[in-house]
This record gives sequence, C-alpha cells and structure tokens, in this order.
Amino acid sequence: MRTLSIIFTIGLLSFSMITKGQWVQQNSGTTNTLWQVHFPVQDTGYVVGFNGTILKTTDGGTSWNSLNSGTSDSFWSVHFINASEGYVVGPPGTILKTVDGGLSWINQISDSSLFLASVFFVNSDTGFAAGVDWIYGMILKTTDGGINWNKATMLDTAFYGLTSIHFPVPDTGYAVYYHGILKSVDSGNTWKIHNTSASGLPGSILQSCHFTDANTGYIGGWYDACFAKTTDGGNSWTDLDDPRIDTINNKRAVPWSINFPTKKVGYAVGDYGAIYKTGDSGNQWEWQDSGPTFTSRLNSVHFTDANTGYAVGDNGTILKTNNGGVSSINDINLNEEVLSIYPNPASDRITIELKNIQNQDVEVNISNVLGEIIYKDIFHDVNNALNKSYLISHLPDGLYFVTIRSAESIITKKIILNK
Repeated sequence: MRTLSIIFTIGLLSFSMITKGQWVQQNSGTTNTLWQVHFPVQDTGYVVGFNGTILKTTDGGTSWNSLNSGTSDSFWSVHFINASEGYVVGPPGTILKTVDGGLSWINQISDSSLFLASVFFVNSDTGFAAGVDWIYGMILKTTDGGINWNKATMLDTAFYGLTSIHFPVPDTGYAVYYHGILKSVDSGNTWKIHNTSASGLPGSILQSCHFTDANTGYIGGWYDACFAKTTDGGNSWTDLDDPRIDTINNKRAVPWSINFPTKKVGYAVGDYGAIYKTGDSGNQWEWQDSGPTFTSRLNSVHFTDANTGYAVGDNGTILKTNNGGVSSINDINLNEEVLSIYPNPASDRITIELKNIQNQDVEVNISNVLGEIIYKDIFHDVNNALNKSYLISHLPDGLYFVTIRSAESIITKKIILNK
C-alpha cells in the first residue's frame, strides 16, 4: 500500500507544484572530511575540516573558496560572530582568530595542550573552547575577544573529552562529553556534571548538544545511540521519536549534529547521510532525502532560518536546502478534481477535499511560513475521498502552505488567511 502525506499551508495566492529531490549537493572543491559548518549571516558561511581545511562562501553556498589556514592539522569547530570576525579550533594549542573574513589568521593560544573539539561565542568578547587535556575534558573561556584564555573551574574531574558546547543565553551553558553532560549557571566560570539519566546515556558517546532556551535542549550521540530532550534545564531527559533507524537502508543513523533555527523547527544529521526534521519541538521527526547516492556520514548541520540550511560531512560533502528540505520545485498544473482547498482567501476555517484516493494512508498537516506544524492528522486506508474542515480563525492573518506529499512527489498550494 502506498502512503500519501499531506501538509497544508495558507498563502497569498493559490498555486500548485510538484517537488523532487530535497537537498542539493554543492561543489566544495575538496574531498577532505568536513566537520562543521557555521553561517553568521544569510549568505556568508564557513566550513572547517581535515588537513587544515577552511572554506568560505559569500553567495549562499553557490561557490566555496579555500582559505589559507597555515597548517595541515585538522580543524573540528568554527564559530563566527559576524561575517568577518570568527574562530576555528582543533589541533592542540591552536585557536585561530580572523577579523577580515579569513584572509589572515592569528593564533590566539600556543601554550596549551588542549585538543579542541568545539568553540562557541555568546558575543564579540566572551567565548568558550572545549576539548580534552590529556585524558580529562577542559573548557577555556575568554572575555576579551580571544586575547587571553583561562581554564574554567571544573567541579568534577571524572569525565573525558568534551565534544560540544552551547550557550542558549549568556549565563547558562551546556557541554557534552563522552558519557555525560556539564552545565554552568554562572556564565561559564564553573561547570558541574549534570543529570545523566537520559535513556541509553551511560553507554553513549555524546557528540552534539543544542538548546533553544535556558531550559529546553537536545543531545545526540552514538555507540549506544542517544537522542534526547530536556525541558527543565537537564534535570530530566526524554527519549525523542526515534530517528536512528534509516528505514530505507535499514541502518542505524544516529545524530552527530543538531540545530534548531526556531524553537519548534529543528534538524539533525548523522550516519548514512541521514537528515531529520521536526516541526513540533522534537516530538516527532521526519526523515529527509540527502541524495540518491549519498551514504556517508554527515557531521554538521546549520540553518540560517527555518528553511535555508547546510549540512557537511565526509568526502568533502556540502548539501544545501532553500525550503527546509522539502525539495527543489518544478511547477505543474494539478487537476482540481483531485485536490480542492476552499475558501481561498479564508476567514475562519478551510476545507481540504481529496478525490480518487485508492486505499492510501493520508497525513494532514497545516503549517505556517516558518515550517511550524499547526495541525497534524493521520488517516489510514482512505478509500476514494477525504473531506475535512479545519478551524483557523485563531491564527494570525497571513500566508500558510498546503502540501500533499507522496513517495514520488510533493504538491504544494498557498492560501491567504484574512479575517
């Protein structure tokens, strides 16, 4: 039995389109493994990777230029405060800073034995670099734009290398290490091992953390795969809708990187080219197609808004989407006898009518322009027709989208809400 998915959006004018292929591969100019991507502004972004690789784009990923890092050592993390000022980290004793968009780099620290896996700045002066000092993890902090870096106070020592650090607000930060979580509530001056009761966590090697506010966050890891969410600042964790099995390839696809451009819309990438999207704050995750031949690991994902994002990974892979991973678009005229949405424009409710459906499962979502799901219905074994009305008078006036998605195509319509 074939499955048909329907996503409804309300917009300025009504049109129809079929979409094919979700993410488009960019020409990175390298076959080196790429480890992290970061876009400080809409069209200017940076990627770092193995063998001293630093790449830059100023045209939204259409072209990528290689920057001279001055080393063949591998970089693991990049963070830019604006289009010109940023940092890359990786090799022991190396924190590179640029103030001219990567034309030149200054080594901020050379007397540390830290192998650094993650860098994050909360503003132009205050930033953090996390990694491993011999065996145990360590966090460095600067309050003067990288001129001086000092080791933060670690209230516990029984943890190993840190892999990711994130501050949703300036005074509260989180970091993950091989088997646990650290938290700071004093702007990163002191850190303590936090609750590690997430299901599967004791055996997991955590790789990524991302928080949308001081209390709501997500962690992902591999080995004993973990994908979990907290809404109380890490005191408790809940397993998420499990995206770890790629049902197409029947392989484990654990999340190596997590990014939420809004509080509700988020993405995760991982093994076997896996890309997952949520529109409801991580309660449910939907698999997206990263390409017909891509099966290698994706190491990092970053979105500049709810729809425009990039993923990087092995073999120099850079992928881009302009519409939240839905697809590139080919216009097509639909037969209104198949799909009708009325009235359009609408004031209080819309009616969705489908005809000539032959024993299919139907999923109905109503979303806003940020990709946030407003309604979600699932109908099993629909035979011949579906007709259902949805109340929308409580929503703000404006554009929404209506999309019918099957395994072969996606059909989208716009409708306007004008009360």
